[in-house]
Amino acid sequence: MYGTLTKTLNDWGFIVNPYDQWVASNMFDGKQFTVLWQMDDIIISYVSNNVVTRVTDNHSGKYGK
Repeated sequence: MYGTLTKTLNDWGFIVNPYDQWVASNMFDGKQFTVLWQMDDIIISYVSNNVVTRVTDNHSGKYGK
């Protein structure tokens, strides 16, 4: 799953942290959007619920809920 999730995040414009392969980030509206994952857990951090919902809807569309 690591390779598939990393590729998907890269396709969406996220960049994997060079010091921690389980963290990726992207900028939306001038603010950092961060995704952390390990095993089967994903943590998402951003200031706007609307943007988080858009990204999680894209994720669910590709992988299921």
